[in-house]
Amino acid sequence: MATDYPCRVRYSLSGVSGSVASHGSRRLSRGRGGHAHKREGYLVYWRNPIICFGLFAAYLALLPVLGMLIDGMAFVFVLLCALGGWSPRDMAIHAAVAVISVGGMWSVFTFGLNVLLPTGMLIPGL
Repeated sequence: MATDYPCRVRYSLSGVSGSVASHGSRRLSRGRGGHAHKREGYLVYWRNPIICFGLFAAYLALLPVLGMLIDGMAFVFVLLCALGGWSPRDMAIHAAVAVISVGGMWSVFTFGLNVLLPTGMLIPGL
C-alpha cells in the first residue's frame, strides 16, 4: 500500500496537468473572439507574458550596471505598474511593494546569510 503511493500521486498529477494542458490548447485555438490565428490577436492574447519576458530581459541586461538592489526594485516596480496600472495610488503601492520585497530579500541574503549579491557599476556598494 505504501509503496504504490508515489505512483498514485504521479498518475493523479499527470492527469490533472493533462486536463489543464488540453483545456489551454482548446482555448488558444479558439482565441479571444476567434483572433488566435491572426498576428494582432496573438500579440493581444499574449501581451502580459511578452511584457514580463521583455522586462526580465532588461533586468538581466541592467544587472551589471545597477546592481541587485536598485535593479531589482526598478524591475518589480515597473513590472507591477505595467501589469497593474499607472494611477498615482497604484504607483505608490507598487513602490512600497518593490522596496519592501526586494529590500527585505537583499537584506536577508546580504546580512543574514552573507551571500555576495551582484553590485553595480553605478553605486559600487549596493
